[in-house]
Amino acid sequence: MNLKQINLLSHEKKISSLIDFHSFYSSNSLELLKDVENLKFDHFGYIRLDPNNKTLFKCRELRKIYFEQYSSYLKLIIHKNHYNKYNTYNQVGIISIEFFGEIMDKNVINYTEIQLKAKEPDDERYDEVAKDRIRMLKKQMEISIKREDFDESKEIKNKIVMIHGLAEKIYSLECNKKVSVINQDYDSAKQIKQDIEKLKQLILGIGQDINKDYSFNEENKIMDFDESKIIKEKQRQDGLDL
Repeated sequence: MNLKQINLLSHEKKISSLIDFHSFYSSNSLELLKDVENLKFDHFGYIRLDPNNKTLFKCRELRKIYFEQYSSYLKLIIHKNHYNKYNTYNQVGIISIEFFGEIMDKNVINYTEIQLKAKEPDDERYDEVAKDRIRMLKKQMEISIKREDFDESKEIKNKIVMIHGLAEKIYSLECNKKVSVINQDYDSAKQIKQDIEKLKQLILGIGQDINKDYSFNEENKIMDFDESKIIKEKQRQDGLDL
């Protein structure tokens, strides 16, 4: 499989300090039958998880990791836990893990790709600024694909990935802000609110250079240009009777 994304949801109290990702890939079907213990895995990345004390262990951390990695086997090494009073036995826990990518043909001589029928990552919990910008970029990508401008399509894809990362940070900060309000720590809540606004401004700046076919109204909602109205307005200005 050509892995492209992993969604990992950590336990709110039994939290690993570090998770390493290792991959093994081979096009040789006989090699895949070997004992997994004897395979040579390559390390391709890691993530550090937040100790979660700022949320009083009421929120679970969802990490969305974006990458490109061919993999026949994937191995996760889960390191020691973050210490907290609720985890007296020093355990680590992962609530869920999802994989997104493309399945490769077993005869991977020419790397024929078969689209994996997996659901799209859920954007519903993102704030409206992020959702609107992602929606606009996806429409723009459809246009670039139709005119076979694949360089632009790749550029738009990368920008969508960037927005996903920023939107995840906003979601985490929103959770922290709610906890600060519950604890009546209004200074922290104010600072978190300012941090969220900065991230929203970053999101609004992504894709401005390729925003050719769409505009935004005062509430940052997408407005499709009605080409027929534009043509009619131009003809009216030219003095043509419609």
